[in-house]
Amino acid sequence: MRLARTDLLVLLGAEKLGVSICRAVSRPKDSPYTSEQATDPPDKKLDGIVASTANVSREEAWARQILHGFAYDPQPADAIIHAWEMTDVALEADTILPVTKMDGEDAYLY
Repeated sequence: MRLARTDLLVLLGAEKLGVSICRAVSRPKDSPYTSEQATDPPDKKLDGIVASTANVSREEAWARQILHGFAYDPQPADAIIHAWEMTDVALEADTILPVTKMDGEDAYLY
């Protein structure tokens, strides 16, 4: 069993935030990003966020988590936002989901 981890711990002023990354990409890149693909990563990531929040040390505990989505163009970005809107509110907890739509030379992110 793999231990759930948060990718980054950041400080915003004095507040600690946990950050996890989700990449919305299809292979091959020009194929549509399906609703099934859009639903799977956030659900898995949210499960991991709940687990990592429960297991973080007291010294490093964060106030809330951010699940930052990266999408290579508008279509997968829209799909992941739609999937987020359909996610069970209990699973979301108090996680924030910003989505960055990447344009140009961004292959290194995926």
